[in-house]
Amino acid sequence: MTMEGAQSMEYFQPRTKPNFSTVPFVSRPANRQTFLVFASEQNGFEALVHVDVGIAISEKAEKAFPNETIGLLAGRILRDERGPYTLVLKSEGARSNEIEASPSHVRISANGQAQVRSRLETSAYGLDIIGWYHSHPKFSARFSSEDLIEQSTWRDPNHIGIVISGIDHATPLGLYRGPQAMFLTPTSLPPPPPTPPPAALTTTSAPSRSTKSLPLEVWRTTRKVSVSFLPAALFLVVLGMLFAVVRINEKIVRLESALYTVASELHVSTATPATANPAAPPDPNQNQVINAVRPPDLVNKQGTKALMVPSSKIRQLDSKANKRGAVARKPKPPSPRPDATPSNP
Repeated sequence: MTMEGAQSMEYFQPRTKPNFSTVPFVSRPANRQTFLVFASEQNGFEALVHVDVGIAISEKAEKAFPNETIGLLAGRILRDERGPYTLVLKSEGARSNEIEASPSHVRISANGQAQVRSRLETSAYGLDIIGWYHSHPKFSARFSSEDLIEQSTWRDPNHIGIVISGIDHATPLGLYRGPQAMFLTPTSLPPPPPTPPPAALTTTSAPSRSTKSLPLEVWRTTRKVSVSFLPAALFLVVLGMLFAVVRINEKIVRLESALYTVASELHVSTATPATANPAAPPDPNQNQVINAVRPPDLVNKQGTKALMVPSSKIRQLDSKANKRGAVARKPKPPSPRPDATPSNP
């Protein structure tokens, strides 16, 4: 990481003198579950980075991937009976139009540095600018030679420099203290997210088997069970189809029988006797007989003309049918035999 001109990040942060008389005396936070703690191995110095800051710079680095990014840190430098310590409570990253970035290099302009500081002072009112951060998308969380030069411009020994790695998930953050860039050892980091078990492992209840063979065994067992049930399923489908065909056939036979019965009743009720005189006047009670054998829904209020064809028409059709039958039943004259001798007239 390089700066434009002779100015550096330290130019835009307040000059905090390394004098304990100007550092407030405040006890260190008792609840450290919300902080990522990095400690010095020499004098007990600690840097406590709030988890929200860690999440913010991680998201900023992921958004800028595969290029590097850079930003400023805000917080407080305090001391207690154990000595000085630094609280990192806020961060502000540079925007894409304020930097020139690549996968191995980032350069921020003087105007971009001023814009980043202005936004951070607005969002972190009452806090001091206590350091900077940048990302290494394809390298570990360690300062390069250019990063060490930039860290040397931060004069206060309690200022912090953070580098976040894009490939080292075990130790994604690296912290350095003061112009000498003293490396701080992480003492408490957030646990890695739990790896969800495979879907096949959640369906088995045999803890004694090896985890490598479980998915294959479960797949084989499921396949055997499904194959064994296939013939039975096909048999049930065919049996159901046959049963449906038989039931449909029975319903058709019943419907044909009912229609034949109704037609027979109508024909018998409307038939004219062979000895009846066709020229005789119609019987007035004939319609009543016809209506008596008709279904109730075919009889109107007057009790007559319920059918589409009147009874007189039916009688005419029946008489014609009887005549055709009589003609058809008339015996034919016998044909002469070949050996018979013709008779004289």
